[in-house]
Amino acid sequence: MKLADEVKKMKAARFSVAAAIFLSVSKVSTALMLNSLGMLSSGVDSLMDVLVSTINFISMKQSVQPADSEHPYGHGKVENIASLFQALFLGIAGLLLIGEGIREALYVRRAPDFGAGILVMICSSIISFWVGRRLARIGKETDSPLLQADSFHFVMDTYTNTGVVIALILAQLQGRIIFDQIIAILIGLWVIYSAFKIFRSSTDALMDKYIPEDIQREINRIILSHSPEIIEYHKMRTRRSGSLKLIDLHLVTCKDKNLDEAHRITDHIEKEIEALIKNSDVVIHVEPCHLECPARKEACKFLYHPESGGGMKPA
Repeated sequence: MKLADEVKKMKAARFSVAAAIFLSVSKVSTALMLNSLGMLSSGVDSLMDVLVSTINFISMKQSVQPADSEHPYGHGKVENIASLFQALFLGIAGLLLIGEGIREALYVRRAPDFGAGILVMICSSIISFWVGRRLARIGKETDSPLLQADSFHFVMDTYTNTGVVIALILAQLQGRIIFDQIIAILIGLWVIYSAFKIFRSSTDALMDKYIPEDIQREINRIILSHSPEIIEYHKMRTRRSGSLKLIDLHLVTCKDKNLDEAHRITDHIEKEIEALIKNSDVVIHVEPCHLECPARKEACKFLYHPESGGGMKPA
């Protein structure tokens, strides 16, 4: 990864933490003054964003460390481990919000003046949307799944903040706070749903689930474009380690090719795949075809091709 991209990612991560702290302090302090459960639930959600952004920042610093003797595949799975803790905290927060919303709904009381709260939530919505779009842009430029996930939290905060604004306006007009409590429960359900998605994605990566099928189709296309030099391939395995995609497979080529020729072909395919798929590491094992291989005759023609570099006559 380029140094400029790493610097850009770290600056964006620090900015994300600062924005989350500002939003959470603003919403929680206003919610406590106005005794608004909807605002408080949104503030707690922002506090979770502080935790998520901080974990992302720390994880990002660790995950970009180069491989060493104890971690030959690098430190990318730090991101996945950190995501599990994010899911745990989000799930607990969601349950607490739902429980508090149900408890408050049992008590009927008049709504206070929510004018200041409405203003704070409108400002929070605008800031959350701006921060989310900025993180999404940088995440796409640097191919950072952590920043893209972080941007998702801020963009979704825009929708939850808008929901709280609507609830506060209805409470102000109707004079009752039941709408405030309903929004708190809905936000709690949304937080739990988000926690489940993060948990599933993290466990998939930790259990070495294969990378998406569309990427595997691209790998297949690249390999087949080298036919008939490549007779077949098998035992392709793919997995993720943080943002790093690890790919290994077996290629079968003409048994009469010399070592230099076989290496040239596999090296070219590895570079093609790594150029197409960002943050990928490809390892190819070469196998010779058997004597009865029906494609051997066609594959061995390339030994005499001027561009092949081969000079060994087939048997």
